[in-house]
Amino acid sequence: MKLTGVREEFKDAIPSNANEIAAAIMHHCAVYLLLEECPTILLKDDGRTINLNEEFGKAFKDAGERQEFAIKDRKFILTNMRMSIDDIGSVKLDKKNRVMLCADNRCVEEFELDNHLKGLGAILKSKYDFYYLGILTGAYLNESVDADRQSFSFENEGSLFEDDGITKREIVEALEASVDEYLEDYIDEANTERSKAVDEYVTKEAPQYKPLLDHIPNLYERVKYGADSESVEDVLHEAKRNLEKEMKKKTDELLSLKDNEILSSDDYIREFKEQIKLVNDINKSTLAEYVARRKAVLNIFEKSLEYLRTGKYEKESYLHELIFPMHATDRDVDYETHNLWLIDERLTYSTYLASDLSLGKQAGGKRPDILSLQDPITVTDEENSGREYNSVSIFELKRPMRDDYDEKENPITQLLNYVAKLKEGNARDAKGRPINIGEHTRIYLYAVCDDYCGPIATAFHA
Repeated sequence: MKLTGVREEFKDAIPSNANEIAAAIMHHCAVYLLLEECPTILLKDDGRTINLNEEFGKAFKDAGERQEFAIKDRKFILTNMRMSIDDIGSVKLDKKNRVMLCADNRCVEEFELDNHLKGLGAILKSKYDFYYLGILTGAYLNESVDADRQSFSFENEGSLFEDDGITKREIVEALEASVDEYLEDYIDEANTERSKAVDEYVTKEAPQYKPLLDHIPNLYERVKYGADSESVEDVLHEAKRNLEKEMKKKTDELLSLKDNEILSSDDYIREFKEQIKLVNDINKSTLAEYVARRKAVLNIFEKSLEYLRTGKYEKESYLHELIFPMHATDRDVDYETHNLWLIDERLTYSTYLASDLSLGKQAGGKRPDILSLQDPITVTDEENSGREYNSVSIFELKRPMRDDYDEKENPITQLLNYVAKLKEGNARDAKGRPINIGEHTRIYLYAVCDDYCGPIATAFHA
């Protein structure tokens, strides 16, 4: 056979070097070259002769390991090979981890393994410099191949009728087990590294998940080998959500069984204790997550007090948005999306909260940074009925390290001006309802700013 008459459009993609051509043939025709009865194949180029059988034996035969397994008493042979990861010259190798299902010395179908290996393939390539190629042969495959040798005739999932046929699913399952056995040392090492990575992530970055680890079945198997922190977080977050759903469902079931007296007292007590442990551990996780979130917010807040690259400090609006989104009320902002606790935890339970919203035209359009109104009842969902408020808290926020206040920008002056407008009785809330205060209404004013000693929050009664 001679390689001549190459079409013009294929010239750039076809190697012209003899070594590259030999390598390409060996990779593509591995199934033939593995056969004991394979004829001698010689590649001749400009007086040079390359024996492909010998070169293949040097490169791959030592790496090939044969495994035999049986399905319904039919024997199959899987030849495992570690293929070089590097392309050979201009030859771009197909470096997918896969098994070739062969019949009559020819590859009929390929089964990719990357999903099954769950990220192990990437480790084999990056750390050990090879990818896996399996070659499956057997009399059953020869008997099941179609006449054109393009596909197999066996069922994918099995038949409704009982027979002795072997399905593709059975073959794939047996293949995966054999591949796992061949790669056992690599899998054990990857399992150890994966478990260590998950444990370190939980310990150092996400301690909120620690109470749940004993409740998540097959946790480590859910994480792909070599997964980064974000991927580990996704798995743990999803597992926590499933546990919370399971907790609610199981609790409802236990209550129903108790009501109907289906369980004996001993059984109920045992299951009740197990359920209480799950509930407690989920609550521990939620609390730890809450604490971790607050720590992150504090880190951001502390960072915002430092110099920027420009040599200046963050603007007032940056801190304002961190504490409570501007131009919004407590009806617009979820509890999880504000950080009023940075100032005072009790603000969360205000009857009305407004951030940088006007007190109305009749009040001169004044816009307190944060305004909190409290009814006599600490927590209420009632709309503003026009009655006097029990207390009013006003916050004025300033840029870190600012020390150039004039009379107009002085936070103390601004706070007192807000009080004056409120006492005039013309102030309105975001819905246009009056903000009524009386002689018994307590007014608290806070200037959140820096003095020469560092960040302070100055509070005083008006």
